[in-house]
Amino acid sequence: MVRKHYWDSTSKRAKDKYWKECFVVVEKGEIRMYKFDTQNSTGSSGAGAIGGGNWMANATAMGEVNLRHTITNALPPPGYNRSRPHVFALSMPNGGLYFFQAGTAELVDEWVSTCNYWAARMSKEPLTGGVSNMEYGWGRCLEPILDVDEFSDKKSVMSDHRSIMSGGSTHASDRIFVNEWKAPIPPGVSSNLDEAGQLAALKKYKEDLEEELEQHKNFWDPMSKLFSPRSSNHTKAFSNWERKSQWLLYEIIKYTTYIECIENSMVIREKRKKERAKLKMKEAEINEKVNCLLATESTDDDEKRKEQNRAELRARARLSMKLLHRATWTPGDGVSLNLPRDLFGDEQLSDGEDDNISHEPINHNTKSKSGTEVKAVIEEERRVGNVSDSNLSSGTKWVDRFA
Repeated sequence: MVRKHYWDSTSKRAKDKYWKECFVVVEKGEIRMYKFDTQNSTGSSGAGAIGGGNWMANATAMGEVNLRHTITNALPPPGYNRSRPHVFALSMPNGGLYFFQAGTAELVDEWVSTCNYWAARMSKEPLTGGVSNMEYGWGRCLEPILDVDEFSDKKSVMSDHRSIMSGGSTHASDRIFVNEWKAPIPPGVSSNLDEAGQLAALKKYKEDLEEELEQHKNFWDPMSKLFSPRSSNHTKAFSNWERKSQWLLYEIIKYTTYIECIENSMVIREKRKKERAKLKMKEAEINEKVNCLLATESTDDDEKRKEQNRAELRARARLSMKLLHRATWTPGDGVSLNLPRDLFGDEQLSDGEDDNISHEPINHNTKSKSGTEVKAVIEEERRVGNVSDSNLSSGTKWVDRFA
């Protein structure tokens, strides 16, 4: 941003009133201003060092302001001037004044709310109910006027006016020494209350200020009766009255701003909490649905796997039964054993093949669908006859009866 230090205090202008670019940081109730030493940064590690992780190594402090009892306001259009439309002012309790120029109106509002929030959090309210023996024009000098009735009050005031006009005597109020009223100095310590406690304390102090303002307004008529319009004390007293009225109004506006900032912050924080709670609920619902889907998929996968294992076991059992039925041999003519090819894994039987296998003994008198008898096996059995193992000679072979 670009800043300008305009007033150093109420009656002292700042020495350097020019606009200067600076890097501004608001942290824990303080606003700090820095400038970057580009020559050292380019000479040592290059221009890329600015804005890196350790930006303080290239920063030089330009000043800092404690935000206690300050108030920040955005300047209305056209801003500071037409060339600087987006500017906000930071007013300090001692009368000091800073101007800061931002890039957009949204940034100005953000800076104003941030500075006022920290001012509200760190400002400790002054003590109320203090009594002073100094006379400012509305103290003990008004007691006689406030105690007498209206008739006697008017009579005494009229007599005093006659005496002044005639020049025969001095007005009684001229013998009163009226001091110059000055605004009380705010507490120099920060508040240690939490957000809710600070809000309650600020509201209480604002109510006290409003009550004090109403009482101060009621002093106008008695002061008008007490002090002669042509006396020097009349000017002092009413100047004091005007200054305190303006200070009370300023303090009421300031603490009203503080209260609004804290309340807005609490509302925004509550909204964010609700939004985070809603997001957590949605995430929980999504996670629950995902877990249910994963559990269903895992259950389905387990069932599929179990069913596949059962199918494999059934297939193996059917294959074993097939091979058992196919392994029934009868003697034939040949040297080698005519074993089923399935025993060697050359081919696998289909799942439905066992349905075509007959487990009944072979009836030699049965006929095929074409009406012809199964002659091959029968002739082989007739030719071989009852042959024992010792009678086997070359040329005999085992014949699969179910081939």
